[in-house]
Amino acid sequence: MRHLLTSFLLLFAINSLIADSNASSKSEKIHYVETVQSLGELFHRFEGKVIYVDFWAPWCSPCVKAMQKAGAMDEYFEKHDIVRLYISIEKNTDNEQKRADKVQNWELIINQNQVAGHHYYAELKTVLFDEIIDNFMRRKLSLPWYAIINKHGVIVDPNAPDMHKPEKLERKLSKYLNE
Repeated sequence: MRHLLTSFLLLFAINSLIADSNASSKSEKIHYVETVQSLGELFHRFEGKVIYVDFWAPWCSPCVKAMQKAGAMDEYFEKHDIVRLYISIEKNTDNEQKRADKVQNWELIINQNQVAGHHYYAELKTVLFDEIIDNFMRRKLSLPWYAIINKHGVIVDPNAPDMHKPEKLERKLSKYLNE
């Protein structure tokens, strides 16, 4: 019950922040994903499309630096209809004000850098977080981290190149576009 209430409050806070920021001139290419319980549920939302996943966190300075350059491959991703999914990993807190501040900081970084794609905020010690570190990071949180999911929702590259190596990433992604 407490987890449900916490999830509801987090979703409410995110929706409130999104409503506030929608009033300003936010890029139409930034989408916030509603709460999901598992990676399978999340990947199913994009079935039929290749997904490039970027695991990051607002407290991770290499992650934030990478966000500043995330638009380098916008044209390639749009041309090939590849989904960019950004999953931010954050520490849990029972303090609602701290949680709201963390969500606000997360959204601020995304908007300041105009990071096009689908964004999800995940907290530690959840089923989703456990799936992330089990399926991608071999039980050790390491950020930033990148992965490729094929059109069928299968993890085909759990340790993909980052967007700053465009030729290498394009070669990897092209293998899965024609499946």
